[in-house]
Amino acid sequence: FFILDSYYYKKENIQPGIKPAADHKLGLEGTLNLGMLLGVISAVLLSGFWKPHVTLYVYHVHLELQNIVRDILLLSLTYLSWTMTPMTIREENEFNWFPIVEVGKLFAGIFVTIIPAIAIKPKSAISSPELYSQPACAPRSTRVTPLLTTIPVSSRPISAKNIPMPAPVAIFKSVGMELIISVLQPT
Repeated sequence: FFILDSYYYKKENIQPGIKPAADHKLGLEGTLNLGMLLGVISAVLLSGFWKPHVTLYVYHVHLELQNIVRDILLLSLTYLSWTMTPMTIREENEFNWFPIVEVGKLFAGIFVTIIPAIAIKPKSAISSPELYSQPACAPRSTRVTPLLTTIPVSSRPISAKNIPMPAPVAIFKSVGMELIISVLQPT
């Protein structure tokens, strides 16, 4: 890399000895954010080490207290950083929201495309010990998936035509869905 970089640097024909302006000194601005960065690290570590064994249920989702406290701390630190950091620092660093928007689009795409796999995966597929004690072709009982759809599991082959799906997942019932089901079908 050094040889290639040196070669292209010499081709740029930059005059040696050009010095930066005397009024611009090397420095660090926004040091308050370094303290907030330590707060972010502390909040994440707190959620890993502190286990109060308190769980709240919000719309059938269990939320542990340490995770709620961590998220509140992270949002508070974000707000403090946004309000206390001078806007000139962000302008000089050419800050914009483009990378965050791109990551949001990426995760939205991931969540949308994982819906069919979640819809056809039985809730107890991994955690149920009786699945390992029965032969693969033996008829089994009906189970409930995370999206509250029932999937009858039996010795007949699984296809997209015999799996009931909720409305958001029905749009994915296509050739791609057949492929997903054939890959996930037990042998």
